[in-house]
Amino acid sequence: MSTTPTDEGDPAMLPAPADSTTSLLDLPDELLTRIFDLAFEASVAVRPSRNTFGQHDNRLGTGYFTLNRRLYRLCRPRFLRRLALPSDYSVVEEGLAELLLHRNITGNVQKLAANFRRLDAHLIDVALVHFPKLERLALYFDTVSPMLAASLSTLNSLRHLALYRTHDPDSEVSSTLDLATSAPSVRCLFVHLEGTDVGNSLESTVSGLDRLESLELRLKSGGVSDESIPWSTLRTLRIRADKYSLIGGDPLLTSLRKACISDELADTRLPLRHFASNYTSLTSRAPNTGTPQHMLRLLSLLSKHASLEELEMPFLVETPPSLAPPGGLPSVRTLKLRAVMTSTKDAGRQDRFGPLFRLLGIFPNLQRLDVKSALPSSFWPRQAMTQSECALKCPEFFALLHVLHDTAIVEIRVDWAQDLYEVRWRREAGSAEWWSERYRLYGSSTW
Repeated sequence: MSTTPTDEGDPAMLPAPADSTTSLLDLPDELLTRIFDLAFEASVAVRPSRNTFGQHDNRLGTGYFTLNRRLYRLCRPRFLRRLALPSDYSVVEEGLAELLLHRNITGNVQKLAANFRRLDAHLIDVALVHFPKLERLALYFDTVSPMLAASLSTLNSLRHLALYRTHDPDSEVSSTLDLATSAPSVRCLFVHLEGTDVGNSLESTVSGLDRLESLELRLKSGGVSDESIPWSTLRTLRIRADKYSLIGGDPLLTSLRKACISDELADTRLPLRHFASNYTSLTSRAPNTGTPQHMLRLLSLLSKHASLEELEMPFLVETPPSLAPPGGLPSVRTLKLRAVMTSTKDAGRQDRFGPLFRLLGIFPNLQRLDVKSALPSSFWPRQAMTQSECALKCPEFFALLHVLHDTAIVEIRVDWAQDLYEVRWRREAGSAEWWSERYRLYGSSTW
């Protein structure tokens, strides 16, 4: 997620003097195209959600390059590098057929979102071969036809693939996509699984994952099989479940244990550097309730067999020392906590953050802490302010800053995603003086 500081007092953000003769068009081509890229990415959502797949109004960006001929010449090809076809399958054929008439466009597209569900397989086969420079592809589908698999194999530049799949139990066509043969160049995979049937799982959707470096799973329901996760190659793994219900045992924990004792990884550490999960079978039946034993056992395994640098996890109200990883996770530098809950009891201000302090003790070398969906929200600053103002307006958070003086943490980000901004607090290492800035948040650009 990209950010932009909103400090109006920054001299660099002030407009040029009225008598200035310098204009935007005085900049070289390289800077103009870079500015367009940033402005365009900020104005249009990149990865489609489940409910708005393909429904992006690309017209939002046209105003940036229709100002004059020079900007049009520089920016139009960049604007057309990313396309989203209509989500309605009844009109997608017409839109795709019309697009294929403009080979000068399809030949330069780098990002494509396409709803191929119920689309004629021959049209798919004809279409994809005309996108030779495609680097990122998002597909909405229910089955994988041989033609679709063959067409994907022609995309030699494809590195990011997003699969939004609904399972069709009546289909006689295989719905499993083999990346090893159909998309061997893919290194980053996103999979969104819907439905509750047995056939709607990671292993029944995609195979041949041995070359992946990044894997993100969005599970509405269902699970992850023991053999699905390619631990030997992954540097990034993110798993998120839409519902807070226990999803069949501890498949992820079992999968990790098997990988750690396998011959392939017997004498080496896992390459995993970034891990994120709100996977409910790793935490409890609902946020902030139950026992944290599954997550803590997972962290214990990762502390022995990986060198995590970034970890995103649900907040754990309880952190029993007997379950915490011995020696903690000293490699973690960035911790992102979701659903952080501070005590509302009539206790000392430091005691209100007691569960948070105990959890932070697992990460002795932590440098950055991100807080998302914090409760109660009144404890956390919503605006940038000085440290003295913080002491008056947010005394509990000020107490937290004071206690963190003896830690390695030098940055705290309080995320107010519902309002599309975050407040960042920073300090120099070893210093007791903190300062803050408010940043505007923009959409993710993961596909």
